[in-house]
Formats: sequence, C-alpha cells, structure tokens
Amino acid sequence: MVILPDSGRQYLSKYFDDAWLLRLGFLDGDATHPRVADAAPTDEHTPPLPYLNTRGTVGEALASLRAGRDAGAPPVCPAGPCPVGPERRPTAPELTGSVSLEELETALRNGKAAPTDPVADRLGAPLPHFGYGEPAAAALAELTERGLDTAVVLRDGCAMALTDRAALRAVTE
Repeated sequence: MVILPDSGRQYLSKYFDDAWLLRLGFLDGDATHPRVADAAPTDEHTPPLPYLNTRGTVGEALASLRAGRDAGAPPVCPAGPCPVGPERRPTAPELTGSVSLEELETALRNGKAAPTDPVADRLGAPLPHFGYGEPAAAALAELTERGLDTAVVLRDGCAMALTDRAALRAVTE
C-alpha cells in the first residue's frame, strides 16, 4: 500500500475558505473585538458539552436536562448518534438535532411520550453553531434574527460549549 499526500488543491474553495474555517472554530478571529469565545469558555479545561446520544430514552434525556438546568445550563441540549466522553467531544456534523426540556415535559404531560420512548423520536432542529473566533455581535444578531436563544460554540470543529443571547449581549455591550 502506498499513501500519497494530498496538497488540498482540489478543496481550496471549501477547506481553505476563511469564513468556513471561522464558522467551524479553526480560526481565532479578530481579538480586538468581542468574540463568541468571550461569551463561553472554549479551552481544553472546559467541562464537557451537554450532549445527548439519540440512542437514549426520553427518561434519560429528562434526567440529564434537569440536572443541567439545576446546575445553571440552558434547558436545551444538542443531540446526535455518536457517543461522547471526557476525551471525546462531538464534531459539527454529529450535532444532528436538539432536545428541549420544556418540549419533553409537555410531551410526557400530554401523553405523547413515555419515559421509555427513544429520544430520537423527540428531536428538534439542530442548534445553530458558531466558531469561537466569530464576532459576538454577529452571532447575537443571527440568533436574534432566527428567534433562537441557545447555540453551540465550536473550536477546531468540535462542540465545546453552549452560549446564549444573554451571554453574547453581555460581551458586546
């Protein structure tokens, strides 16, 4: 077997596009202005991102979301098919949906879900994501325009933390 190095020439319009690299958290951005990183910790010492595996149950998701809420985390969590652990964070393509505490509790209350149901059946749209080096004002504007509150912060293509409009607003004012 022979492995030949690839110069990346075929991918110049994708992999070496600064806007794309910034969105996935591969670039630091302009440090003279508030960045998304200023609204959420994104270093290697950051506690693991709350992330739900879609193979879990509604009951497991509820327990995780309630524990997060009690610890001050947003009541919504990204979800996907990949396992994660202390040494593994989900990558941007693995963030295939989201789970909301309010929506799960409402579904249980209305009899539309049971604690043993697969959480994959209750997924919402994926949370938006921003690279840690993106301008905080631009991220705040996008969340506001879309009517959303919570987003995933990416660093080096991996989900590192959650941020919300309040945190973004705090660093932009």
